[in-house]
Amino acid sequence: MMSHGGGQGKGLISWQIGRIDRDGAARAVREWTLVFRDGRWESGMLFAMSKQYFYFRLIPPRATFPQDITAGEAALMQRHADYFEAEFRAGRVIAYGPVLSPQGAFGLAILEMDDEAQARAFGAGDPSVIAGLNRFEFFPMRLAASRAKQQNSQG
Repeated sequence: MMSHGGGQGKGLISWQIGRIDRDGAARAVREWTLVFRDGRWESGMLFAMSKQYFYFRLIPPRATFPQDITAGEAALMQRHADYFEAEFRAGRVIAYGPVLSPQGAFGLAILEMDDEAQARAFGAGDPSVIAGLNRFEFFPMRLAASRAKQQNSQG
């Protein structure tokens, strides 16, 4: 994939090198970006991104959860919260928290993982999933921008 953008005297070129897995799914392996400003390519603006990003959704056991949470479920959800906090501190979770939807609350996280298998293992390792309380789903996403991504690319 290659994209160009810019304005007068500015340009952006980015591309991905990927592979097609046996299941037919496309997997991004590396992404590079160059920025062209004022007639020259800016030094230090070439970077490779080996991580992949995923939208992660934690699916609760019922639409009324957590309003009617039991003491046992609350204890399990505390273990879940500890798990997510540890993964956040380790840098594998960029952001996370509950979404208070009128149709029922659910958990959301943005993951930064090496690949889909690592994202799946992350979800399967959640204590609330192991215990059978919650389920999860996740989808690859293209992270266009984030505060953390901007700080890391400048440092």
